Amino acid sequence: MMKKLLILLILLTLISVEAIAQTNYNGNGNGGFGEPVGGSNMTIADDGDIVTLTFNKGIGDFNNEMVVYIDSRAGGFASTANFADPDAGDKLRRAITGAGIFVGGTRSIVNFPSGFEPDFAIAVNTSFGGLWELVDNAAFPFITGVGNPTNTTDANFIMSFNKTDLGIGAGDNITFNFVITYMDAFGGNGVFRSDEGYGAGLPTGNPGAADITFTSSEVYDSTLNLVENNFNAIKTNLQNNSLIIEGLNGNASIELFNLLGQNMLLVKNVAINNSATFNLGNVSKGIYLARISFEGQVKTFKLINR
Repeated sequence: MMKKLLILLILLTLISVEAIAQTNYNGNGNGGFGEPVGGSNMTIADDGDIVTLTFNKGIGDFNNEMVVYIDSRAGGFASTANFADPDAGDKLRRAITGAGIFVGGTRSIVNFPSGFEPDFAIAVNTSFGGLWELVDNAAFPFITGVGNPTNTTDANFIMSFNKTDLGIGAGDNITFNFVITYMDAFGGNGVFRSDEGYGAGLPTGNPGAADITFTSSEVYDSTLNLVENNFNAIKTNLQNNSLIIEGLNGNASIELFNLLGQNMLLVKNVAINNSATFNLGNVSKGIYLARISFEGQVKTFKLINR
């Protein structure tokens, strides 16, 4: 009984879940470290306040450190040349800096593309994931933990933070640019940088301790991803053993659950022209939940089969 109640609470919670914006990105396809990042893809979504990055690993294991440089406000830095966090014994801070901690240690400088001047950086490995503010010649102020994979073989992991952590005002749209680089921040003599990442300009073949120059960045803008269709106009109904959906135009994915969490219907990427009817066979009387996914938005409807 407790298990059934838990499933019911989870499903009913879905009724209020609605992703406002979502954008998908692909790694650059390079495979110098086995393609965990170069062969990956990532989804960024927000609900108006919380930004969520879902990273789906490529072929190889996530053995090293990944840095996401983020430009979300005016100002910032043209390169990492003057980053000098004294806590370079921390592999994640060392990854952001790109330099060793010993005298004579190497430095792999990241030159950012024209117009892109990051203010923040996420650094993540299997031990921790955090968001730091970028500063020259001083320790990076730590802002918040964001999440991380727990194992090198995890197929995906989630990083999340509040938009205000990026200096975006509470009433402002969520807009930022980013690039990603991946490296082994192994020791005091420097880092060894992979050719894998997001954003154009990384060479084919690991640059190692050499400098790199990005030529373009990726863009996330919540205002560009709002769906024109209004979910409030959608009507759903269970009638004569059929799920009826009206008021939706385009390709959508449809799921129907009973209150035990059992999937009664699953159709993916089906074309709907204002209305569609899905035959369910013989379904029992009771409460059901229909979940509709359409162009980055998700909404769950409570239905009653009488």
